[in-house]
Amino acid sequence: MASGSVPLTHFQPASVKIFGAGAWGSALAELIRETQHSVSLWNRTPKPGTSTYLTESISPHSHIIIAISVQHVGSFCHILKSENITPSVIWIASKGLDSESGNPLCTRVQEWFPSSMVGVISGPNIASEITHHLPCGMTIACENRNVLLQGKSLFPQRMLIETSTDVAGVSWWGALKNVMAIGYGLLQQSDMGYNMSATFLTLCAKEISAIAQEKGGCPETMLSFAGMGDLILTSHCPQGRNRAYGQDFPKEPTRLVEGLDTLRTLMHHSQGEKAWRTPIITAIWDVLETRLSVKDFPARILSAH
Repeated sequence: MASGSVPLTHFQPASVKIFGAGAWGSALAELIRETQHSVSLWNRTPKPGTSTYLTESISPHSHIIIAISVQHVGSFCHILKSENITPSVIWIASKGLDSESGNPLCTRVQEWFPSSMVGVISGPNIASEITHHLPCGMTIACENRNVLLQGKSLFPQRMLIETSTDVAGVSWWGALKNVMAIGYGLLQQSDMGYNMSATFLTLCAKEISAIAQEKGGCPETMLSFAGMGDLILTSHCPQGRNRAYGQDFPKEPTRLVEGLDTLRTLMHHSQGEKAWRTPIITAIWDVLETRLSVKDFPARILSAH
């Protein structure tokens, strides 16, 4: 993991195009405007302060940020390709897995745009707190260190920006912490107390780290904002969609639950693999598939370790 400590005053402001004007995309736009960079927002449907034209405000040296729902990233990239748009730098702020391949979005986007530099934005970031100018940390990851420095310059100094070259690890943590937050919500139904909650999150961190390292990630990412930071926030925050889904299960969700889509993709692409390799993920899936009761969920977690 790289530490971003080089002065950034020599970097010229880049133009930035953010695709996705939801809460997260809009919060990122606010942050970038603080640094006097030129930033524009794209949205699929007309919305104040946004554009519906894909190619508007994109130059060969633009940074683009993808902040749309995971399930739409594939079709979105296909449209970009059809418009002959090849961005210099692509930052992925959406967290999840590509349903077709089972790989992180960074891998798929790099396949679609092999000449672009692809990075990831992650960390413990609630959009509403960012728009209220509350302090926080964030991780940006890219294999190219110059792009990392440019990416760091997009954000105001009041934020603690952590840089990393572990794109794979940050991507897997970003996707899997949503699944674990569903499990954390299930655990709250059993009212097992703080001890079990802390035990559960520790075991979740170990399982995510093992998976991420198997996929090429670095062990150090566990102790980053994109690792434990994001896992703690997503699990503890009562407003989080993934935790709420687990806590309200079997009630059907009224909003998109990223962890549920990630879990389905994981199980689809891991058919034939032994469940002991991912005991927590498997237990969460068994509860959602009604093969395991919520009441028996905590005991399964402990017995599997």
